[in-house]
Amino acid sequence: NLSNRLTFLFEATVDEYQEGGPLRSGDEIRVTSIVFVDCLYGFIATVRHGRTTREIPLADLEPLDEASDNYLPLRAYRVWFANQ
Repeated sequence: NLSNRLTFLFEATVDEYQEGGPLRSGDEIRVTSIVFVDCLYGFIATVRHGRTTREIPLADLEPLDEASDNYLPLRAYRVWFANQ
């Protein structure tokens, strides 16, 4: 399970266009947890943006630290999700 492979908290950037809502592509956020799985959007993560907590598809996030243990599992998930 991907949620067991990731170590929380980690920094990421919003890497996909967000339709509506306050988050925009390029925003840097802190990923705090995975809250549920949606049949259309995949894993949904809770993120902190400033003082605000939001929920966003994990596939829309790019980890900031390429040396992090989270980098490869999240990149692999994003590629898998985009090609399913």
